[in-house]
Amino acid sequence: MRFLTLSAAALSFAASAITTATAASTILRVAVPSTSLLPNPGASLPASTKLTLTTLGKDYEAPISRDGTFTLRNVEEGSYLLSVACLDYIFPKLRVDIGGDVELVTTEAGSPADAGIETKVQMIKAWQTFPDTEWANTGETQAVDPISLAPLVKKEYYVKREGFSPLSLLRNPMILLGLASLGLIFGMPKVMDNLDPEMKAELEEQRRNGMGSGSSAAAASFQNFDMAAWLAGKNSNPSAESSSDSRKSR
Repeated sequence: MRFLTLSAAALSFAASAITTATAASTILRVAVPSTSLLPNPGASLPASTKLTLTTLGKDYEAPISRDGTFTLRNVEEGSYLLSVACLDYIFPKLRVDIGGDVELVTTEAGSPADAGIETKVQMIKAWQTFPDTEWANTGETQAVDPISLAPLVKKEYYVKREGFSPLSLLRNPMILLGLASLGLIFGMPKVMDNLDPEMKAELEEQRRNGMGSGSSAAAASFQNFDMAAWLAGKNSNPSAESSSDSRKSR
């Protein structure tokens, strides 16, 4: 009799442990839908694509299946960051909360003995999250069971070489300077031809006088240059010497 009592106690303890484990864990399913960017997820996504569910101190990983879904089993209660690592596509990140409320689900499929049985299933909630966003800042709740996760954009690892374009030449500063110089070279004679004859003659005279006076002054200063006096630190100008002598005599 005592043996039967101990056996019943052990069975009740095992049943309570199983119930507790079932209540503390759940199954999370994520499906990649068929879109214009990714028509056939199961065949197009690389085999190395995996889903990661991360929280403080624990994480879960699941590879992609042939039908384009991820399945995580025995996920404990908590708030997780869901991300997908893929070589070809970029997926959004989700905040997934598991636990808290408990939902009663009535079994419909299966054997007739199991039909109509209510089981307790942990609530799953999902929201899209973004970098540098507060964790408590949640938006619209997404549908779950399964969670639909479509890719945002296809990754591009190579930069496409741009073809030749005339506009690229016009954006070059050196080309613009060259065009401006050509405009001045061919445009200035026409501008001078359209000037008033008197003004044109005056400009020509000023140009000649300016060039002549400058060249003659430069030639005269070069001819009167005394290298020995410059090296000795003396002034070769006689007027300057006479003025210095007169100051000394005073």
